Amino acid sequence: MAEKKKSILNNIANAFTNKDEIAAAEKAAAAKAAAAKAAAKAASDRALAAEKASVAKAAASQAAANKAAAAKVAADRASAMKIAEAKAILAKNAAASAAAQPKAGTVNVKSLRVRKDHSVESPVVAGLSFGEKVSIVSVWTDGKNTWAQLGPDKWAAIKYDGEEMIKLG
Repeated sequence: MAEKKKSILNNIANAFTNKDEIAAAEKAAAAKAAAAKAAAKAASDRALAAEKASVAKAAASQAAANKAAAAKVAADRASAMKIAEAKAILAKNAAASAAAQPKAGTVNVKSLRVRKDHSVESPVVAGLSFGEKVSIVSVWTDGKNTWAQLGPDKWAAIKYDGEEMIKLG
């Protein structure tokens, strides 16, 4: 019987020992699971941070590309404006050169009034008749009517209300 008591005590001691071992194993497993969960969270946080950094880098790269494109557009626009200004100057010089050379014309109507300025409201200073040759110093137009300057304060209509008053050439 003493042997039986010993066996029961051993069984009880083993049960307590197994309980402690099982609790320790469960505690270790829980700690291992918590560590794995913390490691997974840290990896997720690192991946999220890397993704944010990648997005920020892409946004900075896009902003730099946009800035470079805007600078190129501005440079192209400035270049185009310089070219347009140069063309305007050339056209103005060509027009001035052409205007500086006197042109000839022949009066194409029975009589033509010479006025102080390029307007029918301006006073009459002289007159011309059919077939007279005139030397034209410069030409002025409002898009509808065209006037010839024959000298200082002397203007005659080349074309007025659609009618050709002086035939050029």
